[in-house]
Amino acid sequence: MPAFDLSSWYVLFFMVFITLCFFIYMNIILAVIYNNYRKHLKNEVKKSIISKHRQLSNAFDMVFTYHGMRKVVTKKNFYELMDALPTKRSHSLIHVLWIVLDADNSNVIGRKDFLKLADLLNVEVMEVTHNDCFCVKHFPFIYNSNYSVQIQKVVKSRQVNFSVF
Repeated sequence: MPAFDLSSWYVLFFMVFITLCFFIYMNIILAVIYNNYRKHLKNEVKKSIISKHRQLSNAFDMVFTYHGMRKVVTKKNFYELMDALPTKRSHSLIHVLWIVLDADNSNVIGRKDFLKLADLLNVEVMEVTHNDCFCVKHFPFIYNSNYSVQIQKVVKSRQVNFSVF
C-alpha cells in the first residue's frame, strides 16, 4: 500500500472514513426498512378497524329490535350481549358502558352508537372499591372512639409526616 508507506496517518484516516461510510449506509438502510414497516403497519391497523366495524355491524344486526321505525338495541339486549362475551365484565362497568353509549338517555342505542362499543371495550378501566381496614370491619366501636380519632388526627397531621418522612 503506497499510502501506508508514506505515513501511518493515512491508515487512521482510511479506517475513520470506512467507519463513517458504514454508519451512513446503515442509517439509510434502517430508514428504508422503517418506512416500509410503518406503511404496512398503517395498512394492518386500517384492516383491523374495518374488520371490527363489520363484526360490530353484524352483531348489531343480530340483536336489534325495532323502536318505531328505527333499528335499535335495547338496554336488556345490551346487558345480555355483554354477559355473553367471553371476557366477563362487572355489572357496574357494563352499566357505565351503557351510560356512555346512551348519551340521550332514551334507553336504546342506534347503530352509530353501537359501533363505538369496540373503542370503549379497549379502554382499560380500573374499579376502585372502598376497602376498610381490619379494625373498622371487626372493631368499629374501638376504631371510632374519641381516643382513636384523636390518634388518627395526630398521625395524619403535617408535623408527623415531616418528621417521619
